[in-house]
Amino acid sequence: MARVDLDVPYNERTAAQQRGARWDPERSCWFVPEHIDPSSLIGWSPASDIVNARAHHYYLLEGIQACERCGAQSRVHAIVLPTGHEVRLQGQDEGHEEWERSDEPSLLAFVTALAPSVAARIREETYSYRARQTYPVAYHYNHCEFCGSAFDEYALFATPGHGFDVLSESAAAAIHVTVVHSGFAGAADHFSYGVAFLDAMTRR
Repeated sequence: MARVDLDVPYNERTAAQQRGARWDPERSCWFVPEHIDPSSLIGWSPASDIVNARAHHYYLLEGIQACERCGAQSRVHAIVLPTGHEVRLQGQDEGHEEWERSDEPSLLAFVTALAPSVAARIREETYSYRARQTYPVAYHYNHCEFCGSAFDEYALFATPGHGFDVLSESAAAAIHVTVVHSGFAGAADHFSYGVAFLDAMTRR
């Protein structure tokens, strides 16, 4: 298995070491030893074409939405990154990238990539949140559990009062939240700044 290198800030080196990361003095970088489960360390994944967001834990949201095609009430899911997650920024110099730490949680939409451990964890909840090829990239969409039709991302994530864009505590209480205590790494085209009524959602 190929070695997994990590991008660990200096002030987080102790936390990374406690989770099993090791320092390679020859390459001057942290890495995941072969006997360590990398899922606890992917919050330090280096920036790449398939990683523009990372966190040391994350939330899975579950709501109910009527399918526009068949009318059935289907479960739908979303990923929220907590306060303190990091988003990749393009640096001023070509090829140079930086991480920006967020002081608010973020709801991800138009997800283009998920680390294998994240994708596997979501499959434990549902097989209806999966990649669907759309030109020029494949996005992860919610699909109706009954007819397989894809839900509209804009309707679920960017339409006030619809899907996960709730407008009241009572609407938020109908959404269930599972805290996943392992790292997140992936890529998305849209990040919200803050998540309305997150604290009012029902914890599992």
